[in-house]
Order: sequence, then C-alpha cells, then structure tokens
Amino acid sequence: MKLNFRPAVESDARLIFDWRNDPLTRQQSHNTHALDWYSHLEWFRNVLLSDDRIIQIGLNESEPCGSIRQDRISGKKWLLSWMINPALRGQGFGKALLQQFVLKYPGDYLAEIKNENIASIKMVQTAGFQLIEQRDHDQVWSFSIESKVNASPR
Repeated sequence: MKLNFRPAVESDARLIFDWRNDPLTRQQSHNTHALDWYSHLEWFRNVLLSDDRIIQIGLNESEPCGSIRQDRISGKKWLLSWMINPALRGQGFGKALLQQFVLKYPGDYLAEIKNENIASIKMVQTAGFQLIEQRDHDQVWSFSIESKVNASPR
C-alpha cells in the first residue's frame, strides 16, 4: 500500500485526541493516562507552532490511517512516536506508515518502545531500525539514513 503524508493542522486535533485516548493506544504509550480535551487542544496548538515537535498525518488515499510525531532531540536527531487509526489495526498500516516515512524523510531517528508492544517492535524491525538499548520496561531503537535533505518535513 502506498501512503502519503501531510503536516497536521488544527482540524486534526480531535482525530489525534480520539486515537490517543483509545484504550490500546494508551496501554502502549509511556503516559497511559486519558487526556482531557482542553489540555490536549492547548498542547496540539503549541505543537503546530513548534519547530522541535512535528506531527505528520499518514493518508491511505485521502483517509487518515495514522500519525507520526517527531520530537527533536538535538540538531537533526529526532525521537519518533506513532499512532494507527484504531479501526485499521492489524491491516499492515503501521508497518507501511513507518517504513514509508523514514524513506520519504531520511534522517537520524530513535524510537522508545515498551517491551510488551510487539506490534511496534515488528514495525521498527521491518523499517530497518536497530536495537541499541534494552531497558527494564522499554527498548531504544535507532534508524539513520545519511542525507543532505533535512529530516524534518517542514
């Protein structure tokens, strides 16, 4: 499946909120608490203004299938996190989303994944990430493609 990406816009706030508050998404997140709408909306608006945190919406044709968030660690090094539309889980969208993102936006990426999040571990393995650290509750994976193009989609 071929996916496209577009930057998140303010009208995506509800979509991201709903995906993030899905019980399985919360279970696999580092912060497992449910979000309240007004705090989320303030956070989301600040993200849209930031050069150090970027959200891309993955599209299957014109339908949102997931999101990838980049948090700048330093320079051109980014920490990635992602969510898949809960209605589309188990259909290969997660693997396609991550794999196509890192190919479209070459760069230096890390991902921190809970040990029990087997789906995300399979995603990073398929996308070519390498395990660089095993911790008590999570794993750190790394991916790097040298490029003269800025890894940021902005």
